[in-house]
Amino acid sequence: MKLQIIYNCGVTQIFNVIKQVEFTDVIKPLRIRQNEIESLNKKQRKKHIEELNTITCKLKSYGDNWITDESPIYKSLETQKLILPEYQGGTTNVNTKLI
Repeated sequence: MKLQIIYNCGVTQIFNVIKQVEFTDVIKPLRIRQNEIESLNKKQRKKHIEELNTITCKLKSYGDNWITDESPIYKSLETQKLILPEYQGGTTNVNTKLI
């Protein structure tokens, strides 16, 4: 599932939408393990290169731009308002739809 958001200034973004539980149970642990391997010294990292390649491949399958179904952008589908904290810009009228 993909979501398109168009901001008032005319900028359009398209995101893949994933379930929050998928982020929590799959993506987050993969990222943690990826960071652990990448933080190893070069010699130790070589021992885990196959695992690192597998993790990287799995993460790439989600695409570069994705959001969860609990994100403010996804929630803007109902109200057509992107509601963020003031320090992130506050509330903005947007046009969002699933594509």
